[in-house]
Amino acid sequence: MTAITKIIAEVHTSGVDHADTRSAVWLGIAGREFRLSTGRDRDFSLEAEATFTLGEDTNVENPEQNDPRNPALATADLDRYPVYIRMDGSEDAPHWCLEDLKVTVNPGPESHEFADPRLDGRGDGRRIWLDNPFGNILHLRRTAGITDQAVRMIRGNILHLRRTAGIADQAVRIVRGNIQANGSKEQIDADDFQVTHVDKGHYKIAFTQPFATTATLVATAFWQQLGQCRGPQPRCQRRGHQLHQSLRCRRRLRLPLHRRRTAPQHSRH
Repeated sequence: MTAITKIIAEVHTSGVDHADTRSAVWLGIAGREFRLSTGRDRDFSLEAEATFTLGEDTNVENPEQNDPRNPALATADLDRYPVYIRMDGSEDAPHWCLEDLKVTVNPGPESHEFADPRLDGRGDGRRIWLDNPFGNILHLRRTAGITDQAVRMIRGNILHLRRTAGIADQAVRIVRGNIQANGSKEQIDADDFQVTHVDKGHYKIAFTQPFATTATLVATAFWQQLGQCRGPQPRCQRRGHQLHQSLRCRRRLRLPLHRRRTAPQHSRH
């Protein structure tokens, strides 16, 4: 768990008419609020680009109370609670047009950043008005940094890593089934695929759900022999395949699913 030692809020007020405000503005983050005020009269004047620093190198009023170290906050709290900016709309110029906003926690190589991507850029549709009649709060989303739950964990001398690609063995999808010569299905997982008998030795298999990666077809092909083999221990003479007593030749095939291959035909035994 990493302590929050510094928060920087960069706030840009729009330059459109009546965009400035005298209302109090707060930043909500890590489970509490901080008042954004440097003590200047016009932190949120027209086209003002104000920077508020909380914690280390602070520049806000009441720094001891507006300090993420008092009481101590942790980066784990950044994703447990919403990050937002709020104005109270109680002064004589309550409405406020916000042009842009960025919040950085613990600036540096492991900083956390929050903003509203909808405010990126300039112009109509890229700013927001806040006031009592139409809402005083704008929530922000994480735009940089990673959550504590995603950080690698170190225990002693062992570094534990989290899977970021590929699938677990438990997630491997296996479809099983038997297809008769006429294209009919039987037995296991028959509802997971459809078979079209195109012509002799040619079948089209369509699966009910797509595969996440390139699939492999492992098949055992049987075809009828018309009593051509002779002898007390009949064998298929091609590639030494054993001919079963039922006069069917069995061969193990392993084919990529995106290729088509028909069973070999034995012309003579």
